[in-house]
Amino acid sequence: MRLQCKECGNAGVVDRGGRSIECQCSILRRLAHSMPGHIRKSHVEPAHAVHPITNMVNKSLYVFSAWSDMKSLIKVTMYKHPNMFIKISSDREIRDVGVGATSRTSRGENSAEMIYNTLQDLMSPPHLVIVRLNELAYKNKAAPGFLEEALSYRIDRDMPTWLLTDRDKPFGQGCYAWSQSVWDIITTVFEKVDIPRISAHADIQEPQKFMNQNFVDVNEPMEAKVRPVKDKVKEETTVDSDDLASKYGGGVKKEKPERVKKTEVENPDESDDLAAKYGGGVQKKKFKKY
Repeated sequence: MRLQCKECGNAGVVDRGGRSIECQCSILRRLAHSMPGHIRKSHVEPAHAVHPITNMVNKSLYVFSAWSDMKSLIKVTMYKHPNMFIKISSDREIRDVGVGATSRTSRGENSAEMIYNTLQDLMSPPHLVIVRLNELAYKNKAAPGFLEEALSYRIDRDMPTWLLTDRDKPFGQGCYAWSQSVWDIITTVFEKVDIPRISAHADIQEPQKFMNQNFVDVNEPMEAKVRPVKDKVKEETTVDSDDLASKYGGGVKKEKPERVKKTEVENPDESDDLAAKYGGGVQKKKFKKY
């Protein structure tokens, strides 16, 4: 049930100085309708409404935050700047545009989905583009190049861009859109913003390897955790077998001559010539003397 507006009675317009203007409630409804569903349904805490990032729409930021909090902050930002075109994208969508999956040829003339023929179509119009990183779920060799091209297009034209890395799924060296050149752009161009968890509905348990990490060192815990695992595997392998080549490779070859030698000793009369019996396949025929 929708509450009735005290100013316009849900008419959508109010009289100001003899002119009819759009009521605030109508503006909010229009903005909410234009938001993506997952942004519109996000829960806003008081701390979200007053967070400084909601007014930093003219800066390029690299934001380290829980996704549940970031959705609420984006919602507040859109409400605070109703006349600003703010687009939410991701490294997955940038990849799709780069490979031509969103072009008019692929989607058809009568498609209800947005048509992006080039990365410029995706990145050029909005005043602020918000890119969610590490949404790409499978490997694509061209993905890092597409992301670098999209970011470079915005940076070269001094257009504000927010890059979002989830606290629970951070963007780093193991991600499919990561490359050293992309990481260099992030660490040198974008201002870093760390947002502690705000939402009461979010899971407050963080993975230990990302706790109290700054942005430059986000990749380091991932590498540090891999090394002990490799050493442990190597150590366990040494304990299980001192000589794998002797156990699985040379052991079979050593058994054959021992069996043959043992057979010759225990059964000296079985065959005068083993090579003739087992190698040549034809055993010498003995003729009976009369």
